[in-house]
Amino acid sequence: MDGNGNFITTWYLWDAWGSASPYSVAVGSDGSVYVTTDRFTIQKYDSKGTFDEEWGRFYGDYSAGPFLFPYGIAVGPDGSVYVADTKHHQIQKMTSTINNIETIITTSIPIVQSADTMQEYISSIGAVNEPGKFYLQATLKNSLGQTLAQALHPFYVVGSDISLQFNTDKRIYKSGETITISGEVKNLSSVDASNISLGLKRKVAEGTAETVLAQRELDF
Repeated sequence: MDGNGNFITTWYLWDAWGSASPYSVAVGSDGSVYVTTDRFTIQKYDSKGTFDEEWGRFYGDYSAGPFLFPYGIAVGPDGSVYVADTKHHQIQKMTSTINNIETIITTSIPIVQSADTMQEYISSIGAVNEPGKFYLQATLKNSLGQTLAQALHPFYVVGSDISLQFNTDKRIYKSGETITISGEVKNLSSVDASNISLGLKRKVAEGTAETVLAQRELDF
């Protein structure tokens, strides 16, 4: 409808599984229309109702996708899309594509625990689609808002079938202390990899790089 409530046109929502039902609608400054659906996806249309793209589709298992019951949706002045993902207990911020999702509000878990006990808490943070090194941060607070404990856990998301990770045995060393490193190469593809070479160098500030481990071929 136009600004006066006059009917203009109608379009239907479809995906690979058939028709989809809309939950919420938001319109960007360029006229693009964003719709959250009961398929746990976000569909994008132009101002005339022509389908552009669908975000969040994960065939076979809805709960494995980046959204789980996305309801509210809004578009910011810069074109960023904000989605209230109810079952993931968070608000997700996206730019132009699904590959740029940034969680800006995470879940809060109420804890009631008996003395001298240990309890495991499990919560989904959704899918991460950008390659790189990420950190999960947890903060334990009391009812007064005071911080009791914190934890930080790093993990990697890789953008290719071969991943390489290196870590030192400690984060801080004394001068002259031996530094021990460990590395891991993973072949995440379903086929063998060959003729891959690995080399390791060390460098201090702007100095010249010194070879620590000569190039060697790896086969999987």
